[in-house]
Amino acid sequence: MTEDREALVDELVRTVRGVLDPTRAGVWQVEISGGVMAYRTFPDRGHVLGGTDHAREFTLLQALEASLRGPGEDRPLLLEVSFDGNGGWTFRHAFAPSAAASDTVLLDPDYRHPHHPRPGMPRPEAAAPTGEPTDPEVLAHVTGLVARFTEHYRRLSGDAPRFGEVRTEAERRRGRVGGLPGHPPARR
Repeated sequence: MTEDREALVDELVRTVRGVLDPTRAGVWQVEISGGVMAYRTFPDRGHVLGGTDHAREFTLLQALEASLRGPGEDRPLLLEVSFDGNGGWTFRHAFAPSAAASDTVLLDPDYRHPHHPRPGMPRPEAAAPTGEPTDPEVLAHVTGLVARFTEHYRRLSGDAPRFGEVRTEAERRRGRVGGLPGHPPARR
């Protein structure tokens, strides 16, 4: 990274510190495409930039974009500043393969949306299966939702959706009910 680009990144990080709490893990992103800038913050949906001098902030982003783009490079550019919650930060940038793909890019492979644990994490105690029967009110509500979905699906496609085999409450309690069709039964 050149000295000028390093100074621009340092200034961007100082600006973003005003948006995200650096004592909490978080990510700030901007997508720059054709001179238009679209901002995102994770997990909080705060202000996109912290200062009141938006012209200076815009000029900073334009200068950083100019230092990163090579001649003829016109793909959407994604800039990201992430904080680790301990005062540390990381700057990343990438060019999106197309304008359509840029809305789904998250540059931090370790980022997890709130309440979405990593695969293999222990199940929270409150989510453990019990031998209790399904609450009749909940069952009636879900049955109604499935009936509405089935009717809507039939209207759109002409066919009824395939849900798999119907299971009884006793089978559910024994843990023999699978998830979606093609998936193995749930294990206790």
